[in-house]
Parts: sequence; C-alpha cells; structure tokens
Amino acid sequence: MTYTPYSPNTYCHWMNTYSGNTSFGSVMEGRYYEADSFGYRFSFNYQEKDNEIYGKGNTTSALFWEYDGRIGKRWNLDPVPQIHISDYAVLNNNPINNIDILGDDWFKYQAKGEKEATWHWQKGHKAKYIDVNGKKATSKNGYRYLLLYNYNGTYTLGNSPRGTLVLYDQNKIVKESTAFSGGGYFGGFEPAGAQDYYMNLSKKTVMPKVNRVADKSNTNPPPNYNMQKIEPGTTINYPDGTKRDVNSDYGNYRIRLIPTSGRDRGLYFHGKNSYWTARTHGCVCEKDQDILEYIWNTKEMNMKMPFAVGQKYVKPN
Repeated sequence: MTYTPYSPNTYCHWMNTYSGNTSFGSVMEGRYYEADSFGYRFSFNYQEKDNEIYGKGNTTSALFWEYDGRIGKRWNLDPVPQIHISDYAVLNNNPINNIDILGDDWFKYQAKGEKEATWHWQKGHKAKYIDVNGKKATSKNGYRYLLLYNYNGTYTLGNSPRGTLVLYDQNKIVKESTAFSGGGYFGGFEPAGAQDYYMNLSKKTVMPKVNRVADKSNTNPPPNYNMQKIEPGTTINYPDGTKRDVNSDYGNYRIRLIPTSGRDRGLYFHGKNSYWTARTHGCVCEKDQDILEYIWNTKEMNMKMPFAVGQKYVKPN
C-alpha cells in the first residue's frame, strides 16, 4: 500500500474534533451526528461507515480493509506483508497523518506472452491483465514509487559490477544515477541478486554518532530496517579504544534491503565516502548519493517502496 500525508496535517485533527471523532476515528460518546438521512455514507479518512458491526461510527470499510476506529487496526491481513510491522496495521500505524490514495500504479505480474513476471505501470489502484493461461486477472498490490537497478556489464576498479539506477514516481522518471554491488579481487563478494527487495521508508532516523560494539568482529553499526542518515564523524568504537569511520563505508545514508523471498543477507542501499574503495559485501552502493538524498528529503516517500534488482520491466508510456 502507498500512502501520503494530509496537507496540512492539522486538517485531519480538525475534522475529528468537528465531527466528534477520536484520534483513530471512532465516535466520542454523545457526539454522534446522524447524517444518514442526508445520504452521506462516509466517515473517518473518507472511509464508508459500517454501523452494523460495533455501533454507529465505530467501524468503517475501506477499499482493502475493514477498519476498527476504536483501536486503529484492520480486521484482515495486509495483502503486502512486511516483516517490520504487524499485518493488521493501517497506514504504518499512523492513520492521523497518512491517507491511502488510489495511486498505486506499479504492479508486478506475468502477463500472457511474458517468460517471467515483470513490473508494469498502469493507471489506477488495480491492474487488469490477461495471464499466461489466457485468463483475465487482477492485481491490487500496487506502488506509487519504484526503484530499478540493473547491471550494465562494466566494472569498477574494485572489480564490482556497475549498474544504473532509475527512480520512478508513477510513470515519470524523477532521478537517474549509477551504482555498483559486490566485487573484490581476493575471492570476491556476491553482488545483490536479481530479485525484488523492499525499502521501508515509514521511519527515517539519524544514526547515533557513536556505535559501540563488543569486539572487532562486529565491523558494522547495529542493523536498522528503515532509512538512516549518517552524519559526518559517525564512528564505530571498539573496546580497545580504536575507532572506525562509518561514513567511509556507508556514506551519508543507508536503507535496509528486505528481500521478498529467500535468505536475508542483511544488505543495504547506501552511499560511500571512501575514494579508493569501490566494492561492497553485496550491498548496492550509490557513491554520488543523489537518489539517496532525494529519498531522504522527499516527505511523501514515507511508505514501502519496491527495489527491483536486475529484472525486466515494461517501460511506461
């Protein structure tokens, strides 16, 4: 699901107070206003009222869920599971600031005549297509943003496969850049595999300035499943008093790459400030950090974004 903030955010709070709703949308005691006689069916976050379940104003029906406004949770499981949050969560557990729009236009499916599933862009919140068996099919698992990364057959000085990054907002390219992954002359490191990953952008934090570890076998800062900004001078401090510069390896930003299937290798999409090092342990590295900085500074990017590595896609019109 993709979501976008209200503008301004206070609008939603104002609507709740005016109509007698609590923060999650249920009705305050004694504040229910009977508007059904006027034919108005909608309530909190423009969802349709469903008064037959828990009384007037406490339950609403959205496109993809039944919503309980008393606890701010959905009844059914999210069709797009995420390991960082409950499948019963609604709008990243923040239904005050976020709404669900019908703009989830990137879909992945295998249509008739295709050898494998590919990413397609179609306008609207669901995609209708003819599947490989010649039958009509519908996908509702769409996304507003899509980041594509494909290897281009060249290599860095560190023997890392190079590639191109393309960031889409709907069917428009908003940023293009280059990156590399894997490499190394001594045995080498496996690059990010040709598969789908997801980036959780619902929470953007700043990495602690000092990251203390137990011993030198812990060469990386603690794992983080969201997006982190890494300020200059951020270090890993070891018990013997030595330090390691985090920016040299990770640059100014890192985002965890969560695989949709298979083994989680703990990979990140990150930058790199080291001039000489041109390899990664499988992470995807964008040295100029143009797309990373764009994602960090774009407030609307506060959702789950697919990161498609080494895959075909249907170029949008």
